[in-house]
Amino acid sequence: MRNKNLLIVGGSGLIGSSICKKFKKKNKNYNYFYFDVKNTENLEKNFLNIIKKIKQIDCFINCSYPITQDWNKSNFEDLKFKSLKENTQFNLINQSWLYLLVAKKMQKNKSNNSIITIGSIYGFLAQNENIYKGTNIKKNVTYAIVKGGIINLTRQMAAHYGKFNITVNCISPGALKGHVAGSSSVQPNKFVKEYTKICPIKRLGNSSEVADLAYFLSSDSSRYINGQNIIIDGGWSII
Repeated sequence: MRNKNLLIVGGSGLIGSSICKKFKKKNKNYNYFYFDVKNTENLEKNFLNIIKKIKQIDCFINCSYPITQDWNKSNFEDLKFKSLKENTQFNLINQSWLYLLVAKKMQKNKSNNSIITIGSIYGFLAQNENIYKGTNIKKNVTYAIVKGGIINLTRQMAAHYGKFNITVNCISPGALKGHVAGSSSVQPNKFVKEYTKICPIKRLGNSSEVADLAYFLSSDSSRYINGQNIIIDGGWSII
């Protein structure tokens, strides 16, 4: 891969840290910036200030996952309107605006550019309630709304920005080993057992495997891939 300037938002989470680690192995020059995706009022100003510090953005990856304290109550029984509104604002509206701001910046570039969004298998599938039985994990209504929106935004942006040599693709992972969102705990053994029963490869995924895919999509080898929702779930969603 030729030298590229990448901007990664959300580099400290499960997926984000693995993606940063992957790219840092290939490029020793990097900088860290503080950026709060929840700060809706100053979102554009703060983000544009970061963009100004980067001469050219060749690839943008957004792995951020800002949630409210009541995220674990986003199920059908406990969800409150305020929670739905705030989490949709942070994870769909604010993040969509970041993608659009970057795309406008990339239009001025003369080189090939790529934008990589992060979706989920639950952005196009209903959540399987059976794998949650006997655990404290519940369905998440807000998550499905957000990820479904991100996947469709990917397609819409790819259709519009392709003519500017900007490819836009989405990575939709299945269950990954690691902590559950909104908790410091990993998935309970019961969940892992039920999930792997369905998965043809018989295991959960690793965040490093998502990073490998992101690295490929940022390279010139993927230039004819555009507008795709690439599923990385060991075949779980085909059953």
